[in-house]
Amino acid sequence: MKKKIILGLSIALVIIIALLIVDRFGLVTKKMSRVASLTEENATLVDQNEYVLLDNDQIMQIGKESVSCFSVSSSYQRKELWQEISYTKYPLVSQNGNLVCVFDKQGYNGIVYNEKGKLYELKVNLPILKVALNKNGYSAVLQKSNTDSESKSVITLFDNEGKKLLDRISYEENGGVPLAVSISDSNDTFCTSYLDVSNNNILSKVIFFKIDGKELKDNLFSSFEFAGSIVTDLKYLDAENIIAIADDKLIRMNLFTEKCDEKIIEDRISYANLSFDNSIVLVCDKNTSQFSGDAKYVEFYSNNLKKKKEQVIYNTVSQVCANKKFISCGNGNEYNIYSSNGIAKCKTSFNVDVKKILMSNRSNTVYVATSKGLDVYKMQNASFMSN
Repeated sequence: MKKKIILGLSIALVIIIALLIVDRFGLVTKKMSRVASLTEENATLVDQNEYVLLDNDQIMQIGKESVSCFSVSSSYQRKELWQEISYTKYPLVSQNGNLVCVFDKQGYNGIVYNEKGKLYELKVNLPILKVALNKNGYSAVLQKSNTDSESKSVITLFDNEGKKLLDRISYEENGGVPLAVSISDSNDTFCTSYLDVSNNNILSKVIFFKIDGKELKDNLFSSFEFAGSIVTDLKYLDAENIIAIADDKLIRMNLFTEKCDEKIIEDRISYANLSFDNSIVLVCDKNTSQFSGDAKYVEFYSNNLKKKKEQVIYNTVSQVCANKKFISCGNGNEYNIYSSNGIAKCKTSFNVDVKKILMSNRSNTVYVATSKGLDVYKMQNASFMSN
């Protein structure tokens, strides 16, 4: 009897220690079960498809020859909504909610879609580097051309019907190369970051312009400079406040009061995400004495640049995917999933080589893109992603 009691206490102690370990690292390892395939029969070039999850949980499938959109029923059946013929050699994607711009890498045109289909086509005169969309469907297209005679960059703005509003032209020898662009949801201002190395020193400039709809021109009205930093991403929080991501800091600017707050990031930023409404997410390289080798830290900041949460990953991170609620960090096989507030949801692994995972707004569903197509997986614990 004593042996049984001792054995029972030992088992209980092991369980308690295991729970403490789970609480220490904030992650519960869970298995996923494949429940359905969403790949069309006789589909070709599936390994080259890109998938985008819209805010309403519909999925946009982007290939070299077409763009389509489908929904997924409660029984995991694919329902086609629309399809557009579109030829892109190397398709790239920019997304804002249910708005998606598909454009060709180094190409001269792109198409903006929403959940109902094609909205408009944009055409420019120089190779496209980036496209920024606001929530109303306005777009800012960053282009750059290098020739023997000049190095010129152009930002072209379009309204939500595809009407060209203006061109902003800059020359490298006159103040730098644009790296990022963003347009306000009020449709009346846009901003861009320039990297200036003309004096053999790194200097980033973030410049704001008013959009004059009558004369279709821009008017510079505010600017900020950051010595020694490279600003690579911009996001409007509202009509006045903008978040910027640099290689060594987070920045919040007010374009009317010209107030600027900075948060220095000591570790090297390898990835930044601005898709959440209430959080900024960084994946950073950091050495740790707890384990041998390098660790990745997933850091969550408020829009006021205050750190809210920090999570550690002791494996390689080569993929980061996010939607409105969740973010996943992984390497094609193992993934850690967190809420937008930094709460650890689970750690999971796959027995296939994963290109991308899309975390559905349905609490226990994950869409997994592989070289063979798109599959649906369910978590064993149906409430694992509930906030």
